[in-house]
Amino acid sequence: MVDAGLADVRNDYAEQMGWPGVAAAVARGWNRLDATERRSAAIVAADYGEAGAIEVHGRALGLPAPVSGHLSYRYWTPSEETLRATTLIVIGYSLETARSWCERVEVVATVPAPRGVDNEEAGGPILECQLPGTLADLWPTLARP
Repeated sequence: MVDAGLADVRNDYAEQMGWPGVAAAVARGWNRLDATERRSAAIVAADYGEAGAIEVHGRALGLPAPVSGHLSYRYWTPSEETLRATTLIVIGYSLETARSWCERVEVVATVPAPRGVDNEEAGGPILECQLPGTLADLWPTLARP
């Protein structure tokens, strides 16, 4: 896609570039959590593209299904267990936004730029967020068109 110039003329192609790297970056954050933390953790993606990358490529890396409040993903409401999460691995939101939700937030990885393609995710932070409550408290804020 890059060599043929498709990433320059088709935004939908460019946005799919590097999906394995997106999942791998999220996995680096997820794998920092110990087993106890993972039992009360969830992966939250800002948009359906990031969630799709994790869904498609994350299983092989041991990641749970992500949640996102973006577009059709918001209709797949997280399970009760997921809604009890108190720790989040977050992709696609700014550090400032995460700080508004979290008691503690830390950058744990960065999304790589695949072959120099500057898509929406490239260079973005992967964040670990400790919520003051649960994902259920935050969910109404995340579920958006």
